[in-house]
Amino acid sequence: MPKRGAFSFFDYKAIEPRLTAYFAAKIGYPEFAEQIRAGVDSYTAVAKLVTGKDEVTDEERQDWKRTYLSLLYGGGVKTIQLQFPELNRAQAKAMIDTFHDNWPAVNELQARVQRQHQRRGYIVGIDGRHLHMEEYGEHKLLNKLIQGSAAGLMKQALRNAHRFLTRTGPPYLESRMVSVIHDELILDGPVHELEELNQEIPPLMVVREDVNEIVPILVDHEVSITTWADKVGYEEWLNAAREEIAA
Repeated sequence: MPKRGAFSFFDYKAIEPRLTAYFAAKIGYPEFAEQIRAGVDSYTAVAKLVTGKDEVTDEERQDWKRTYLSLLYGGGVKTIQLQFPELNRAQAKAMIDTFHDNWPAVNELQARVQRQHQRRGYIVGIDGRHLHMEEYGEHKLLNKLIQGSAAGLMKQALRNAHRFLTRTGPPYLESRMVSVIHDELILDGPVHELEELNQEIPPLMVVREDVNEIVPILVDHEVSITTWADKVGYEEWLNAAREEIAA
């Protein structure tokens, strides 16, 4: 239960595909970024492409979200068969080929980070940090680049949010950060501060304008006044609260 009244969950929206789109655009493959700017959901797009369907269900999207990320980070036939046991080896291989044929930027990014690692002994994240990969195989390097860069964005977001929440001048806020889970920032604060948090925190998490100009970095805000399991979108929560007051 929240101590101060309400939990706020600020989560980067599909940050892995967005960062992949950014890096792909930087090496001359703007298609990822163009799709995202046009409002195309990356996970839905890959599900439609690989399955050949015009429409996919939410469950299919979730299945292909996991598979997309696995393929993005160098997964192979075994990865596909773990996700879809009904497929034989040839069918799984065909899906992988379809994925890479339609997104050549992934292959090029993987090749470039491998060359960088071989030359330097490390790769460079979006924030300039040196990311070392001694304990992993080279097929994991793109994973390290994307996840390490996402962590860099979150570190800056944490600093920005902390400065905002602990500012010394009015208006003073009671809300405080209580946890970070992967790419999600979690706050606990009074219900009456939710509107201000909804307006102020997401811009503080968009910490790289050079990235945002190529592919929009978006932040979702969810709320719960009970437990983390009951969180809903801020707008959904706000509408329900207004209906309750009107009743």
